[in-house]
Amino acid sequence: MHKFSCYSCGLEDHTARFCPSKAPQMGKLDPTAQGNVITTTEPKKYDASTDLTAKINVPVEVPANVIELESVQVKLGPQTMTGIIDSGAQISVIREDFTSGIKYEGEGYIEIPSAFGERDTTPLRIFEMKIDDGVHGPVPVTCAVSKNLVSDLLLSTTAFEALKENIQMHKFESKLDCYDTVKEELEVASIELIATDSVRDGSTQDGERTRTSFIESQMSDPTLSDVWEMARTEGNAYAIRDGVLTHTEYICGEKVKQAVLPKCKRDEVLRVAHEIPLAGHLGERKAKQRIKYSFLWPEIKKDVKEFCQSCRQCQVRRAITYRDRIPIRHIVRPENPFEI
Repeated sequence: MHKFSCYSCGLEDHTARFCPSKAPQMGKLDPTAQGNVITTTEPKKYDASTDLTAKINVPVEVPANVIELESVQVKLGPQTMTGIIDSGAQISVIREDFTSGIKYEGEGYIEIPSAFGERDTTPLRIFEMKIDDGVHGPVPVTCAVSKNLVSDLLLSTTAFEALKENIQMHKFESKLDCYDTVKEELEVASIELIATDSVRDGSTQDGERTRTSFIESQMSDPTLSDVWEMARTEGNAYAIRDGVLTHTEYICGEKVKQAVLPKCKRDEVLRVAHEIPLAGHLGERKAKQRIKYSFLWPEIKKDVKEFCQSCRQCQVRRAITYRDRIPIRHIVRPENPFEI
């Protein structure tokens, strides 16, 4: 029987696959098998003396081209606060802590968005403020009252300009100011109105009878029924003073008290404010401004406009807006030579 022999060494009893000559030696390891050898080392102890400690001084620089905030001392009632002039604010904002016990006008709410998108619904009030330098009078400023305001007051550019203009008006006290001129004209017009009423009645009435008659005219006028209801409610511009229905409004920065005029007296006031030689046949806007220095009534703008449009002298002397109203048409050209 033939026996198997190894092709590598030629010996019997084994094949080339299991030849001892191909077995690895114990002292040498296969390079591909060295990654499987696990070696263990002892952990190193922490030595604090080997730490490197360094001190770094970073210079602090002030950023260039930074505009400082402009502020002004504003007085509200008995207290003084610091107002920051904010050119990006559309309305002035005051902190709620400064408004306790301070008289105000107006009832409303406004939603103010911040620069970071936050929105806050705050009351809208009108306060009388002034710059605390002792040379001016108070100016009505519309403010939003906020609890979340960090500073005392944010002043809009419009409000700050109004405060500065009031300083100049109070300092110089010019008698040639337009406000004083219009006020004097209105006083003369009011005297003319009283004199006209006395002549028409045929007798001179004393002040008490005239006031009583005026109050009765106000109470019996159906166009003033809603105004009476608002006057009985506090917190608005209408009020009842000694039985007379009045309205308070700020004109040119000054607080003006107006008598609410009944319908039976409106035509005479319109005539005095527009047609007398002192009035000068002013337009709708200026005539309304002149009347509002003493009187007010619902739909005053509509009545003044209709009265000015019905004035014959104003319509006759009215400027023509368009001088040529002929429609556009084609030009006829001559067909034969020398034909015109």
